[in-house]
Amino acid sequence: MMKFPIINRLFPSFKWKVAAVIIGGVIVGGGALFMYMLRAHTYLGDDPAACVNCHIMTPYYATWFHSSHARNATCNDCHVPHENAVKKWTFK
Repeated sequence: MMKFPIINRLFPSFKWKVAAVIIGGVIVGGGALFMYMLRAHTYLGDDPAACVNCHIMTPYYATWFHSSHARNATCNDCHVPHENAVKKWTFK
């Protein structure tokens, strides 16, 4: 069995280890739920509906949706850097 002295020093008993796992799970699960409720995952794609996540963008989205651009272009075609993948995903 592998020993981890730092873990044993931080959490000396089995109860402390169980409590740490539960608290860690609540923090990670709560953070994931928070990001899901914010619809943060929609920013990873090219769907223009993600722009509506910000309430100020609703009229701009409606204008785009009813324009000729809606057939051929998404918001990311013009408003996201395209020099390289790092700049694009950092911007998003």
